[in-house]
Amino acid sequence: MSKSVATPRARRTATVEPVPANTQRFGFRFDGAVGVAARAFTATESRAYVEIRDRQLSIRFGPWTMSTPFRNIAEVVESGPYHVWKVIGPPRLSFADRGITFATNSERGVCIRFFDPVAGIEPTGRILHPGVTVTVADPDGLVVALGSQARSATTRSTPRSTTRTARWTTRGSWTTRPRTC
Repeated sequence: MSKSVATPRARRTATVEPVPANTQRFGFRFDGAVGVAARAFTATESRAYVEIRDRQLSIRFGPWTMSTPFRNIAEVVESGPYHVWKVIGPPRLSFADRGITFATNSERGVCIRFFDPVAGIEPTGRILHPGVTVTVADPDGLVVALGSQARSATTRSTPRSTTRTARWTTRGSWTTRPRTC
């Protein structure tokens, strides 16, 4: 009778594809319960990033991707912190404005609004998103990179999405702003 010997499993290593010279890539910041949940949905460090290349914005979050040209970027702002229950898990679809959130932490992120909505949460493209929130490791860097690129690529002055929400400001007055992100 032969004995079976347990051998250690080979560790899977993530292959990191080289980034072309004319490309800026911003990785996601995995932190806390939100980061653990994102990894459970296959959004690992090598499969979760925002990429700027050839006047195009591309976002990958595990198996989910979305892409749009710079001329479609209406606004880029830093946002956060977020309630954990609003960002934990797979990409989140807002039923209020159809915005999408790709989150790996609940602290800081970047809200990107589009002139024309972009497909992203499902493969058929039936659900279009007027904005996306991404929780990258360097939100300030992404805001600067996208802000300068978007301004030089577009001449439109207002996004087509006109949904607005009232919000109480720290100055003690009401203000309205577009509801995306």
